[in-house]
Amino acid sequence: MARPLDSDPGFLTLISAFNYLDRSILALALPAIKAEMHLSDTVLGLVYGSAFAIFYAIFGVPVAWLADTGNRTRIIAVGFAFWSLMTALTGQVVSVWQLAASRFLMGCGEACCVPPAHSIIADLFGRSSRASAMALFGTAYSVAYAVFFPLAGWVIGGYGWRIMFVVAVCRVSWSQPCSCSAYESRPRRSGRRPREAPTLSLPASLRLLTGSSAYRWILVGSALMARMPTRPAPGSRPFCRGCTA
Repeated sequence: MARPLDSDPGFLTLISAFNYLDRSILALALPAIKAEMHLSDTVLGLVYGSAFAIFYAIFGVPVAWLADTGNRTRIIAVGFAFWSLMTALTGQVVSVWQLAASRFLMGCGEACCVPPAHSIIADLFGRSSRASAMALFGTAYSVAYAVFFPLAGWVIGGYGWRIMFVVAVCRVSWSQPCSCSAYESRPRRSGRRPREAPTLSLPASLRLLTGSSAYRWILVGSALMARMPTRPAPGSRPFCRGCTA
């Protein structure tokens, strides 16, 4: 029987791990892509970082707003299918413009994971266990880099960078049916917002958030925290190669 997203934080964590993996494995292929397409480091940096991050950040805001009232598990399932497709297509690109387009669209798809997942966890767990559930969900980053990233490196070393992207999405054959079968089987926690309270529009929600100094500092801290662990990634492979030569 399929394990629904709205009752299994472990499965949410696994989907999030794939989320981190798919956005990051391009770093392993950058040296090969640079040689094959004759690209500069500046162009590679723009494609790897800016092309993904801009669309991921912008699209994440309306997705989070939609998760407040829409079916959150379906948002995750559709986003998962879409960014997996973009991951597979990344292995088929023949030009830098196609690569940039795949990164743009991957950013849009991956933005559908974290906001609805946080909302689901907040509804499933009370104050006494919510922190532990969020900690479990937070291990997705470590799982992606400690378990899946070495496997991706092994594939690219033996079979090439294009095959790596195809192999990376093979998990869709079993995980996507599970996520697509998930529905909002539990009601949203009534204590979070009175049923009679009107839903804020997207502009009103943005004004409410940006008006909070606590939220602004959390945003700055999250941005710095997300930036630091991934900073060496694009250059790690050629650097390590030089160390072992």
